[in-house]
Formats: sequence, structure tokens, C-alpha cells
Amino acid sequence: MTKIVRLNNYHRINNFPKRSSLFKRVLSQAIFIFLVTKITLRKNHLEEADYLMANKLVEPGDLILAGGFRAVSGFFMGKFFTHSLLYIGQGECIHADSDGVDTISFKELFTAYDNLTILRPQIKENYDGTIKKTIVFARAQIGKPYDFYLEHRHDRYFCTQLINDSFKSAGFDTGVGIKDKIRQNFLWIFWRIRKVVKADDFLRGNFDTIFISQGLEEKNQIIKNISANKVL
Repeated sequence: MTKIVRLNNYHRINNFPKRSSLFKRVLSQAIFIFLVTKITLRKNHLEEADYLMANKLVEPGDLILAGGFRAVSGFFMGKFFTHSLLYIGQGECIHADSDGVDTISFKELFTAYDNLTILRPQIKENYDGTIKKTIVFARAQIGKPYDFYLEHRHDRYFCTQLINDSFKSAGFDTGVGIKDKIRQNFLWIFWRIRKVVKADDFLRGNFDTIFISQGLEEKNQIIKNISANKVL
């Protein structure tokens, strides 16, 4: 039987936007604790073989989609994947998580998540220059807080927004955008979860699938069909 398990990854969030109210800070902390709560004690599904293969294929500018389904967040954030990151080279990724925009080692993903795929942007011209600009923009956001309320602002970020804005800054259209106008009242958080771009949405964007982890073998064809037909 599954059960709620308290883990040592609970911690106090200190990186908030300036002038953020005490109420928003407390609510953000509560959202964080709720979403990271594990509902199973099982080991993550990614294997050493997944890392070795992915590490040979990944290149700077690749989009990494990772799926973690041991925590509550897995019920809200996507069918296959729950997080998105930008690979910047030298074994490092940039992403937006609960502590804000920061770097994380590529290898660490293979101990934290269950599923992983690598997508490569379909850039037609000046590939290297576009990737360089994308990474420069993403690096410039390091230190900005996480957008717990999915308000789609530029002084804070959630993971898919960081990816979209980074590529957009370099002139590349990911083919994925917000599904509706984002309501500015932060109490509409649950409505926004339905409308915001999720990691899975990039499967139907302007990307080629480079790698799919072994744990997704039975779903590989589904993911490839999604990528080829651009429907989800």
C-alpha cells in the first residue's frame, strides 16, 4: 500500500520575488511541501545504462524532459514528463525549480527521475549561434525565483517558461505556447496548472527526439508518434 513519506528534501524556500507578501511566501512554502511529498518508497526507474547512452548523445542546447512520478507533483504536471531543463554543456543543465533558476548536473537527473528524453531543436539556420544565444539568456536568469503561481512574468520563472523564453530570445519558435490568457489573480493557481505549458507539450513542438530512456520502452512508439504527428 502506498503511503505518505516525509523526506529530507523538504526545506525552507528563501528565494522569493522582491515585495512578495508574507501570505504568498507561506503559501508558496506550503505548495512546495505538498508537491514534493513522496507517495512511494520505490527506487527511481532510470538506470546507469540510460545515463551512459544519453551522455554520449546530449549536446549543448538540447531540451531535457524528465519525469518524476514518486511525488505528488507527478499527478499534476504531465503524463510522461514533469520537468524541463536546458543542457548547456560540460555535464550541466539550467532549470527552474522550487529554489529558483539554477544549474544542476546532468548525471544527477538519473538518480532523481523515472523517465527522461532528449529533444533537439529544429533550427534551420545558424544553429550554433542560436544555441549560444539561448544559453546566454538562460544563464542570465540564474538566481531569479521560482514562479509558484505560474503568472508568466519575467522576474521569476517556472520550468517550461524558462525554456520557451530562452529559445525565443534567440529567435527560435519552440512551437509551444500558453494555451490561454493567464489570469493575473494568483488564487487562480489550479486553473493555471491546466492551462500552462507542461513538459509533455514540447513533444509536439519543433524538436527532434534524440533519446528515450529504457523505462519508457513500452511508450517509445507513442512518444515518437506524438513527436512526428505533433499531436498530444
